[in-house]
Amino acid sequence: MQPVVNKSIYHCYRCGQGRRCPDNPQTAEQRQLDNPRPARCKRKSRCHHGYVIVKTKAEGEPPYEFETVLAHGAYGPTPSKSAISELVYRDQLYIGTDKPAEIIRLHPDDTWDLVVGTPRETPEGWKYPLSGMDNGFDWKLNIHIYRMAEYGGELYAGTADNATRYRNNPLYEDFVKDKLGFDLYKSPDGWHWKKLTTNGFGRPFQMGIRTFANTPYGLFFGSFSYWEGCRIWLSTPAVEGENRTRASASSAARRPGLFGFASARADLPPPCPARLTSEWREDESILFWTRPEGAVRFHISRTDVTEPDSPVEEIGVTEESFFVDTTMHPDHRYQYAARSEGKSGLLSEKSNLSPAPSLLPPVTFTRLLNRIEAIDSRTGFSSPVGGREALRLVKNAHHELIHSGPMSCYERLNQLRRMLEADKPLFALPQYAEDLEIMAHRLTKRIELQERGILTLEDLL
Repeated sequence: MQPVVNKSIYHCYRCGQGRRCPDNPQTAEQRQLDNPRPARCKRKSRCHHGYVIVKTKAEGEPPYEFETVLAHGAYGPTPSKSAISELVYRDQLYIGTDKPAEIIRLHPDDTWDLVVGTPRETPEGWKYPLSGMDNGFDWKLNIHIYRMAEYGGELYAGTADNATRYRNNPLYEDFVKDKLGFDLYKSPDGWHWKKLTTNGFGRPFQMGIRTFANTPYGLFFGSFSYWEGCRIWLSTPAVEGENRTRASASSAARRPGLFGFASARADLPPPCPARLTSEWREDESILFWTRPEGAVRFHISRTDVTEPDSPVEEIGVTEESFFVDTTMHPDHRYQYAARSEGKSGLLSEKSNLSPAPSLLPPVTFTRLLNRIEAIDSRTGFSSPVGGREALRLVKNAHHELIHSGPMSCYERLNQLRRMLEADKPLFALPQYAEDLEIMAHRLTKRIELQERGILTLEDLL
């Protein structure tokens, strides 16, 4: 006699669908004799596994009704099962995950962006990381985005780095020796991330950042260790304006912070290059950035993240606002940074990191137009006039680049950027204005590279 299929007595331990899971036709007899554990899904893509983000208005009498905002672990190729850190920054919810260590950004209208992580196909189309960086900020042993905080108008993200566990493993010790300890990054916008440390500030047994506290005295955070006591850290900016520098020169110059030492010198270094961005070609990596006031030249450094024991090396100096690296290995992955040099010869702190090849495709007219249309379709503009005006400016810039040259094109794109910076009430969600301004800025810089003969017209379309 054939055993009777009884799908109501088990749950798929991967997707949790229980009797509704179509991929586990298991009988009661088979379950008891052959497989005492719950059945495992054969088709992962059909399973509802991975973390889920839900929301509720919490109105009326409980139980409250919840609405799913993000499911399937954000549809990643190996979805995380846990969202372990959350922070509202500039009215957007940033979510840090566990294994893989990703950052997701939720907008108030429930749309979302991938900030750090592997590109993936979703019901909304392909998602690429705004930072251009893969899981763990391009370091696979970062297993959690453990905590996040806002301080000084910037977003901080601390990780748990598993490299310390491999320090005595002969197969991995050379690979991880310079990366022991937690990592800490900061960003003003979610697109551009600056590295503060990738080795626990020299404490290899401090594995992760577990808590932040934003105070009038600076940003405190606590780190944990399985091998030594936990530690409390304090971050204070090296220079917070001329008045602070004069008032606290004697004490602050002796007190290190996460950003270096406070300086009492009058000839301060220039600001660092802003919005460093890379673009990968077959045999070269193209870098460009925004020139800060007071900078006369720029120093470009590079590290090979394919081989983490490789040193950070300076690969060139330029007076231009771009640099072309032709010395990299085509099968390796790199991270670049730039520093400004002032007239006095002093160097700035390093810029944001820019990965190459970046996982974020370069901005083209097509991608900018598609982004504006997508925002407009979600009533991201507070009036139809705003969406139409933005589309008109980009289309006119595209037409004039082809028929009139770059000067008229610059004017249209700069007009769009001025509109985005000044008329944020034009948007139902002002957060969209900053994203479009960043895209318009990158497209403008790419047009400058096309004018120099580094890119082609087809690269911009």
